[in-house]
Amino acid sequence: IIDGGGTGPVVTIVASGTSFSGFTVRNAGTNPAASASIGLMDVTNCTIQGNTTSDNLFGIALQNADTNTIRENTISGSGLYGIYVGYNANGASTGNTIDDNTITASGLDGIYLDKDSHSNSVINNDILNTVGGLNVDGYPEGNGIYLWKAASATITGNTISGNARYGIEMMGSANNTIT
Repeated sequence: IIDGGGTGPVVTIVASGTSFSGFTVRNAGTNPAASASIGLMDVTNCTIQGNTTSDNLFGIALQNADTNTIRENTISGSGLYGIYVGYNANGASTGNTIDDNTITASGLDGIYLDKDSHSNSVINNDILNTVGGLNVDGYPEGNGIYLWKAASATITGNTISGNARYGIEMMGSANNTIT
């Protein structure tokens, strides 16, 4: 068990090729810019597998993180997003595989693919009971999967139910495959 004590990110991975598995990671801080249970920053080819996260703003956050695998994790009670796939000053996150995770009771969205985070695969996840609320721009969220200006994603075989808004919402996104 790795407990963040309510401050900052709990685990931040900054080395490419890292495997992180079998941990319970909980109690990240409340700063939206830096409060993930597990964060991947500027890395490639990492595997995050078989972990449990709770009591955080982001269960797992990828920022400028490419070709990583996020698999078989249990993520509950994230204040904002269960899994956030996005960007930082160095770039967006592309080519990641998010597979066979269970995500429950996220505050805004279960999985959020943010601006310019292209060519990600979201496969066989269970996304249940997002709470919903207003994002930083005052726009209501509460989706199982939300794509904001994200293209060429493959979304297949997911079970999405009991969410405050939509199962899948896309805004400004193109060339995505959903089955």
